[in-house]
This record gives sequence, structure tokens and C-alpha cells, in this order.
Amino acid sequence: MSGGGVQGVNILRSCPSSVKSYVKFCNQSKKNVSIEWIDNHGHHKCFCHELKPEKCFSVVTFVGHPWIAYESHFRHQMVFNQNRKLIYFPAASPEDSESPVQIVANVLTPLHSLTDLCLQVVHMTLLSRSTIGSLQLPMLLEKKLQNLFENQENKDIPIRLTAESQL
Repeated sequence: MSGGGVQGVNILRSCPSSVKSYVKFCNQSKKNVSIEWIDNHGHHKCFCHELKPEKCFSVVTFVGHPWIAYESHFRHQMVFNQNRKLIYFPAASPEDSESPVQIVANVLTPLHSLTDLCLQVVHMTLLSRSTIGSLQLPMLLEKKLQNLFENQENKDIPIRLTAESQL
């Protein structure tokens, strides 16, 4: 990305809000994960780079501020909670008589198709994207593998809102 920010109306970004949300992200996967906030320009801001399995990270955020999680090294996207959403949208924290209540957001490994799992294994095995051409893959698989490398190398790729990204 260059210049003054992310263009386009369908880019995931934070909305102005004054409603606080106290969130505790808990890594329930077997991998180290990166927890990232999407700012009001659509840029990724890493708040926790390598959250280890079974560990938690607490943050005060706002309603309307989306969060995403990636496996730390290869940046394969993770999901949140039992509904397995790719994007976490904080809700207002309930308040008891003394203080706000933390909302727990569990980070989980997503359910993948066999094709996507195989592409992730190939991605983790290859030394660089320059070796993709030697694999003699169909063009669609080659493009998906290129995308995995691009996401790993560029940690600030805008997330376009589609029906799939909101699943």
C-alpha cells in the first residue's frame, strides 16, 4: 500500500464509538497467534504478536472496532468462538455494580477444506514464493498459494468485506 490510506467503501475498518468493550482474547488453538485490531483506515495494528496456546490477552476496545487473528509465523487466518467467525466485533461489556465485565473471545483453528489444508502445508514447506512455478499446479491453486505468501509478507493487506469474510 502506498500513500494516504486504504481506498474503497467495502474495506473492513473501525467505526467511531465511545462504547467500551473489555475483551479477553484466549488462544484455544495449538499455535502461537497474532491478535490485530483494524483501525479506522483499514490498517492492521498488532496488539499481541505471539499469544501462546492456552494463554490470554486482555484489551479495552470499543464497539464497532473489528479484530482478527492469524497464526503468528505463516499468517494463516484463525477464527473466534464457537460460531467460528473470521472477524471479531466486540459487544458492549455488561456492567455489574462495581466494574465492567470482560467478554471472552476464544481464538480457534478454523475448519478448512482439504484443498486449503494441503495449500497451507505446501506454503509452510516452500522456502520462497519463487518455487511455486516449479510445482506444476493448476492456475487457481497457484494463485491461492501466491495469496498465502502475499499475506505472510504484507501484514497490512486491507480486508474486503464479502459474504465469505463475515461468515
